Amino acid sequence: MPELENRQSQRATKPAVIILATVLASLPILAVSQFIAHARVDEFDAWLFAYYGREMLDGRTLYADLWDNKPPGIFWVNALGLGLSGRSLAGVWVLCALATCGAAALVFAATKRLYGWSAAGIATVLAALYLNVWLYHVGCNRPSTFFVPTELACFALYCLVLTGAKRPRTVLFAAGVCGGLGVCFKQTAIAMSAAVALHTLYLGVRRQLGSKEVVSRLVLFGAGGCVTVALATVAVLLTADPKLAWNAVVGFNRLYFAPEAGSSVVPRFFAVEQHIRVLGLPVILALATIVQPLLRRWVGRARAKDDDPIGMRPLGLLFLLWVWMLCGIYLALVGPHRRMHYFGIALPPLVMLSAHGVYLLLRSGRRIRQTQPTYHVVVGVLWFGYMVIFPLHQQVVEAGKQHFHRFAEVPNRAYAETLAAVRRLTGPEDTIFVFGYGPKLYWDADRPSAIRYIGTEKAGQLREQGQPLFEEITALLMEADPKAIIVHPKHFQGSPFVKGLDTARVEAWVRANYNLLQDEPSKDLWIRRESLGNQSSGN
Repeated sequence: MPELENRQSQRATKPAVIILATVLASLPILAVSQFIAHARVDEFDAWLFAYYGREMLDGRTLYADLWDNKPPGIFWVNALGLGLSGRSLAGVWVLCALATCGAAALVFAATKRLYGWSAAGIATVLAALYLNVWLYHVGCNRPSTFFVPTELACFALYCLVLTGAKRPRTVLFAAGVCGGLGVCFKQTAIAMSAAVALHTLYLGVRRQLGSKEVVSRLVLFGAGGCVTVALATVAVLLTADPKLAWNAVVGFNRLYFAPEAGSSVVPRFFAVEQHIRVLGLPVILALATIVQPLLRRWVGRARAKDDDPIGMRPLGLLFLLWVWMLCGIYLALVGPHRRMHYFGIALPPLVMLSAHGVYLLLRSGRRIRQTQPTYHVVVGVLWFGYMVIFPLHQQVVEAGKQHFHRFAEVPNRAYAETLAAVRRLTGPEDTIFVFGYGPKLYWDADRPSAIRYIGTEKAGQLREQGQPLFEEITALLMEADPKAIIVHPKHFQGSPFVKGLDTARVEAWVRANYNLLQDEPSKDLWIRRESLGNQSSGN
C-alpha cells in the first residue's frame, strides 16, 4: 500500500513539475520578446493604431474620420487599452502581453490534450520562442499579436471535438467563433478556418464521418464564424461608417491585385533563407512528419499499430496540420510588397507541426525500454539545444539593439525639431497633415489629422493604380485647409510614398497657400499663410 500511494503521489506531482518548468523556461523568453516588441524603433504601425484608438476615445468615427484598410479589431483593442489606462500606452502593452501569454497557454492546452504532458511542456517553450521571433512583429501592437491566439484557440477547440468533447456541437460552434474573431483583426486570418472545413470534408471522404455529420459540422462551424462577423458588423454600424468601412476593408485591398500594385494570386516566394535561419528547428520537425511516413512506406515496413492518443488516425491529424500550414503560407505569400511580418499567419501551424514532431520523438524513445538513454536520444537532445542557440541569441541581440536605439542613441534631431515646431505653432484644436507616413508625429504632437487619411502611403503603395486615391486625398486636403503640413520640399515628387503618382496639383496648392518656415532647422514644416499674419518666411 505505501508503494502504491508513493506511485500515485509521483503521478500527481509530475504535471505540476512540468507546468512549473514550462513557466520558468517560457517567461524569460516571453519577457525578452515583449521588450523587443514595444521598444523597437522600426515599428511604425503601432503608432497608427494607438493614435486611432486615442482619436476614437475623443469621438472620431472609424473609417469616416480615421481611415485604414484593416478590420476594426486592432483599433478597438487600442481604444480599450488606452481607455482602461488613462490614455497610457501601458494599457495597450498589457493587452499585447496577455495575448502573447495566451497564445503560449493555448499551445500547452492543445498539445497536452493531443500528446500528453511532456510534449506539451517542450512544445510550449518552443512556441514562446518561435511565435515571437522579432522578424514577424508578433507581440507588437499589431493585428498578428491578436489573430495568432484566435487561430490557436480555433485549433484547440476543434481538436477537442475530435478527441471526444462532452458537448461537441457547442465546442465546434465556439471554434467557429474563434475563427471569425481572427478575421476581425486581419482579412487573411482564415487559415485555420479553411483547414477545419477541408479536414471535415476529408473525414467524410475517408468515411470516418457520414455525409449528414459532415454537413452538420460545416454548418455549425460556419455559423460560429458568421455570428462573430455579424456582431463585429453591428459594432461597425454603430460606431463607424459602414459604406466607407466596406470600401476600406474589402474594396481597397482588392486594388492590390491590380497589375503592378503589389499582390498576385500566384504566390512568389521570397527571403526563404532568412526564414530558415531562425525557424530551422520547427521547420525540420514539421518536414519530418511527412518524410518519416514516406520513408517507412518506401522501405516496405508494415504500418505501425495505431496507438495514437487522440482517437483518430495519425494521417488525419497530419492532414489537418499541413493544410493549415499550406493555407497560412499561401496567405502570407499573396500579401503585397513581400513583407516578412505577413508570415505571422503561418507561425501557429508551424509550431503545432513541430509539437507533433516532438511527440513522435518522445513516443519513439518510450518504445525503447532501456534503463540508460540510447545514442540517438542523446544526439536528439544535443541537436535540440544546438538549434535553439541561434534564435535565442538573436532575440537577446535584438533586445540589446532596441535598448540602444530607444534609450541610449542620440534622438533624431530633425524629428525632434519638427515636433517642437508643430507644438509651438499649432494648438490642440488645429489640424495637421503629414505627407508620406508619420503616425508617430500625430501621436507625439497630439494633433488630429485634417482628413480621414493619415498620409499618402496607401496611394503610393498602389503605384499608378493609386492616382484616384491620391486625387481624393488632395481634394480633401484642400477642403480641410489644415493649419500645418509636414513635408520636405524634395519629397513632393521624390518620396517613395508617392512614387509613380502625379503630385503637381497638390504641390502647387501647398506652395501657393503655405509658407515653408526656413528659419526652422527641420525645413519641412509648412504653415498656412494667413495664420502667420504679416510674417513671411518665403517659399
